[in-house]
Amino acid sequence: MPQGPTHIDQPSPATSVLEKLLDRWSRKTLAVYWPTLALLTHWPYLKIANPDIVGPIQLDKLLHVGAFSCLALLLIFARLPSRAVSMRHHVIIGTFVAVVYSIFDELTQSFVGREVSASDILANLLGIGLVMAVVWRWRVACDEGMPGGNEGNENGTTEVSAQPVDAKSKPAKTTHNQSPLAFVDHAKLVSGLTLASRVLGLARDAVLAACFGMTAITDAFWLAFVVPNLFRRLFGEGAMTAAFIPAYTGLLRDDPAKARRLAWVSVSVLLVVLGAVTVIGEFVLTALLGSSDWSADTHLAIRLTMIMLPYMPMICGVALLGGVLQVHKRFGPPAAAPVLLNIAMIGAALLGAGLNSSGADVHNGITIVATAVLVAGLFQLAWQAVAAHRETPFTLRLSGVGTPFRKMLWTMVPMVLGLAVFQFNTLLDSLIAWVLSPKAGGNVMLSIFGWELAYPVRQGAVTGLQFAQRLYQFPLGVFGIALATAIFPALAHAAAVHHADGPASKGASNGTIGSGLDEFRTILQQGLQLTIFVGLPASVGLILVRVPLVRVIFERYEFTIEDSARVAMILAGYGAAVWAYAMTHVLTRAYYALGDSRTPLIVCTAMTAVNLVLNLTLVWWLGVAALAWSTAISSSIQAVLLLRLISRYVTTPIGTTVRQSWVRSSILTAAMTIALTPIVWAYNPLTVSRTGAAAQLLVMVVLGMGIVFVGARLMKMHELRWLTSRHAR
Repeated sequence: MPQGPTHIDQPSPATSVLEKLLDRWSRKTLAVYWPTLALLTHWPYLKIANPDIVGPIQLDKLLHVGAFSCLALLLIFARLPSRAVSMRHHVIIGTFVAVVYSIFDELTQSFVGREVSASDILANLLGIGLVMAVVWRWRVACDEGMPGGNEGNENGTTEVSAQPVDAKSKPAKTTHNQSPLAFVDHAKLVSGLTLASRVLGLARDAVLAACFGMTAITDAFWLAFVVPNLFRRLFGEGAMTAAFIPAYTGLLRDDPAKARRLAWVSVSVLLVVLGAVTVIGEFVLTALLGSSDWSADTHLAIRLTMIMLPYMPMICGVALLGGVLQVHKRFGPPAAAPVLLNIAMIGAALLGAGLNSSGADVHNGITIVATAVLVAGLFQLAWQAVAAHRETPFTLRLSGVGTPFRKMLWTMVPMVLGLAVFQFNTLLDSLIAWVLSPKAGGNVMLSIFGWELAYPVRQGAVTGLQFAQRLYQFPLGVFGIALATAIFPALAHAAAVHHADGPASKGASNGTIGSGLDEFRTILQQGLQLTIFVGLPASVGLILVRVPLVRVIFERYEFTIEDSARVAMILAGYGAAVWAYAMTHVLTRAYYALGDSRTPLIVCTAMTAVNLVLNLTLVWWLGVAALAWSTAISSSIQAVLLLRLISRYVTTPIGTTVRQSWVRSSILTAAMTIALTPIVWAYNPLTVSRTGAAAQLLVMVVLGMGIVFVGARLMKMHELRWLTSRHAR
């Protein structure tokens, strides 16, 4: 006979008292401790007279470990983002913030004349890691049994049902009546964690720029790094995840045990297939390496590709496991996984730079960075697998999943083709920049069908594209992709509920879907409002602050002011269409949720052809910046076409509310532009010092964000309330 819910015991009084003390005083202490730590680490003349203690142990390193372990502890218990989420999330968020700041703190010490040390960064990370391990062990283990835990009921206790369930799979959570705006809360969590990851990614690229500059060496590295990332976007974050999430969402609602088997079978098949592709690729690259007399730069690019190719199946597995977690409303671990890669690459770059300064071959330094990518992939895969196992335990049972798995594969085929076209276009941009730039020991002039032409692109073009992409993808990743990631399960759920309700809700003879997809239309319209509200000011803002932004982040040591000007020119092209990139991500997921992968394929294929024609035409006049402007133009056309064509499924996707929101966002963007343009005219960011550029950047960012925020408040825009309130719904 079923019994009532059983309440899990509360924690011991000692644990409760200790937590209350930490919770009460951590914010006040953090407000004093953090600025004090920043002041001490940036004090120009603060040095330790006798740093040695015993042998290799130094007092300086112990102080770094202690100082940043205290900072991590305070950040975790301060619960800065919200008190409404579990302690597990606070541990992750606090640790990310501490890691990002520890690297930022060390790198910015060069501004006050202090030496940047890789060993100091490692000591900082060691202290933070120790705190995370201890707190995780002590507190998170009992999070589900604590008041406020993420599995608790309204009274703060966790109820364990006595009804029989599958011993190895968790019951699916009912979300049929969830608010349409629930995805905004998830988007804000993803945005926060993605922000930490992107800041760390900028620090990674800044370290690589400082250590290696914009040269053929870095061109070879980034060209090799494109290959595993291409497959990640194609299979991991792209087609397979897009096909998997709707199938898994529907199956999880109807048969959780079968959904669990589908999840792990999909992951296993992905790893096996891409593992075989990796082995074949290694054989092909080995044959290429010995089949021709390549230039030194091309030889290095092939060798680095061989090193990093095994990263491809690992990162694709990470992305698919992230899709599993997203369906279970676990957005933290997928958004946090890139931090592991960034930390590994920063440490490897600093180590490689140290070897270079000691007279070693510069190729050895960049090879160390490529090897670190491989090591990071192993840790990322383990991180995601453990998190997914906690939600849906691992299994290799295949019974009953043949039909949904085959259906998912057939859904994935046109998605793969569409994304393959788009990713081929991304690879083609890098290849064009590589082929149309001179090589060490190569020809001085470019020979095309017997015509001798000057190279339209300089060495370092691939690296310039990578750095500019990193900068425009910062706002895109923090908000645009975060929004698309969070909105996709909500759209898939709404579409699944519609199909489960039957065909009665279908519309008239025009083929549109009426009231049966009201929730779907509402979610999509809210996503479109948020896309322009954030994306349009971000596009214009990036163009205005591009020069001081590039100088502050990248310009030091091997990266010169001329390099900054080149990257800023590329960034202007990419930044013009941040709104279009974000809208394309949202609309593509809307099509996938509706089961239509053909329309995005056709549109993407057509726009890839347009992009290629623009690339090969404009590159002779604009140089490498033409590749960025071509991408922006074709992406803007793609967003408009996708938006227009989705009206076949959803009536009035751009309703009165959406149009009014877009007009108000345009007014805010215009006001921001009018305020910031005189600053750029009055102070040329290429002629001031780097410190002056940093001050100019700070003023422009604060002023621009302030204008948008205050203007949105005065116009009482719903989008601002959705983004700033604790619970958007």
